[in-house]
Amino acid sequence: MTFEELMKKTMSDPSLIWAASSVGIQILQTIFIVVSAVVVFIQIRQFQRESIKNKIDGLRTALDILNSDVFHQVSRQSMEGKAIQGVSWRKLFEDINLVGLLIEKDYTDEELLLSIKGAGLASIGIYLQGTQASSELKETLTRYEKGVKLMKHAIEMTNAKSK
Repeated sequence: MTFEELMKKTMSDPSLIWAASSVGIQILQTIFIVVSAVVVFIQIRQFQRESIKNKIDGLRTALDILNSDVFHQVSRQSMEGKAIQGVSWRKLFEDINLVGLLIEKDYTDEELLLSIKGAGLASIGIYLQGTQASSELKETLTRYEKGVKLMKHAIEMTNAKSK
């Protein structure tokens, strides 16, 4: 049977017209589904690239915040066990709290950040937990819950590494 004969039979018989159009519609649906799947796949890949870029930008921002002179001074002195005086604790707490917020909002990876700055954050946290920090300073710290959480995680990570 040639293609011409098949077309004549299909067009002359109403039941075959509906069957042929149903097959054609199914083919179009399949093509649409495949195209949609390709578009979704491309969008997922783009989202992953953007997400990674955002996390890298967030990490850079967090590192810039924690590269302040105050952070370095306080973390160094707390590692040495010295009493810390003459620093703006409020500014330091705000900076650490901002970094904690970046982590909470998923703009950066906590584990990666703590592998870079964890020792400094842990030493500050340990200093604040110790008896060296004044009760007024400890009370001020209660307003910066994200920063406190970050310092606690840094202490936990440091303790886990030392075991």
